[in-house]
Amino acid sequence: MRARCVWGLALLGLAACSPSLNWRTVPVEQLAALLPCKPDHAERQVDLGGTPRTLAMWGCEAGGALFAVSHLRVQAPATPEQVIAAWQLAALRNLPSATAQALPFKTPAMAGSASAPGVMVRATGKRAEGQAVQAQLAWFSRGADVYHLAVFAPVLTPAMTDSFFNELHWQP
Repeated sequence: MRARCVWGLALLGLAACSPSLNWRTVPVEQLAALLPCKPDHAERQVDLGGTPRTLAMWGCEAGGALFAVSHLRVQAPATPEQVIAAWQLAALRNLPSATAQALPFKTPAMAGSASAPGVMVRATGKRAEGQAVQAQLAWFSRGADVYHLAVFAPVLTPAMTDSFFNELHWQP
């Protein structure tokens, strides 16, 4: 009987220690991103900067947070910088009463070249239902491809954001 109790407690201990963030590499066009759960994938038409564009998204929920990686390809006459600026405004408008703080962000570098500039903000606001939410959002481009990373949670922690934003790399 005692051996079964010890074995049962050991199994409970292992279950209690299993991580809620199970990181895995997800290919997003030329980018390899880490997501902490198996993502769903969807595409939809969005209007950014007055032009309809196809937006591809990969996202999932884990550890009380929503994680998303999005991609779209920019076509002339718009530039990636214009699309990033419009996307940033649209994202922050979707967080009513948001206060935003710019953060340093290094995009993944190509072999033999420096990383391109990117934009990252941390925002605190309210969901449409009125619940408090924190968001960390980043945008960057490579050629005509624009990428967006987002994490939303009641309270963001380094465990949610560090790997997600810092472990990006380009696929060969």
